[in-house]
Parts: sequence; C-alpha cells; structure tokens
Amino acid sequence: MAHKNKRPKPIDSKIIESLKNEIPLGEYCMYSASSQIPAGVPWGGSDFQCVVVAASSYTGSEIPELPSDMAPHGNVYLWRGFRTIPSGARPRKVDDCLYFQSSDGRAWRLHSKDSSDHHWFIMSGSGLSSLIQDHNLPSASRGSIVNYRSEGANLNFEKPFE
Repeated sequence: MAHKNKRPKPIDSKIIESLKNEIPLGEYCMYSASSQIPAGVPWGGSDFQCVVVAASSYTGSEIPELPSDMAPHGNVYLWRGFRTIPSGARPRKVDDCLYFQSSDGRAWRLHSKDSSDHHWFIMSGSGLSSLIQDHNLPSASRGSIVNYRSEGANLNFEKPFE
C-alpha cells in the first residue's frame, strides 16, 4: 500500500529569502490585504482575506518516510491563508503551508493537505504546532509566537475579517 504523504515541492529560494527578510525568528506577521504583503511573500488567490506567517527553527529529529535531503534545516516558516470557499459563502477555510530549506540549501514548500503527517512532524519539531487551531487569528498584526495564542482571537464565522 502506498504511503499517503506526498513529498515537499521545490520552490524558488527567493521566497525563503523574502520570508527571512520580513519575519524575524520567533515572530509572526499578519497581512489583511494582498497590497500589504511584501514582494516575494506568497499571498494565495482572490478568495484569500488574510495571511499569517510565523518563523521558527527546526530542531526535531529525522522525519519518517521523508528523505533526509528534503528535511528542514534551520528556519521554518508557517504560512496560514484564511479564505472563503470559492462561492464566497461561509464557512471560511484555512490553508497551511510550511516553507523551509534543506541542508543543501534547496527551498521547499509542504502543504498540510499534501502530507499531513510530515506537516505535523515538522510543526512539532519547530515549536509551531501551538499555532494550529482552525480559524485562530492573532489580535495584533505583528508579535512573538509566544504571544500569538495569548493575544489571539477566534475567528467569528458570522462577522467579516477585521
């Protein structure tokens, strides 16, 4: 039986550089419009209403069934895109991706839907797993990962993004 996890996808290393320049290690940034997001940082699509990016470093061990040349080395960036479903009706959805470099400097992206096991393993090994709860937004546009949860505000399905 084939394993359900897909491998990370290679990306342009300029995306990692943009993330490094914008989000300090141990912090997060929230963007509520595509016009606010810095060049090189992914936005998503027209149905995205908010993007949160958090930076940490991977200190975990080997990841089962993931080749070592695709494993994170150093900084890991959690990208969370909050969007409506294509029809524009509620409920809203959250897309989670991880961006990182491997030990050889190659840049990778791993979407949670492609590989939930690998995604969770990396989240746990980088200390970012505490940020994953459906529809959890921070109350500040920037801050430390430690304060993300304590200052957070649950997304109300009945109100627009603020």
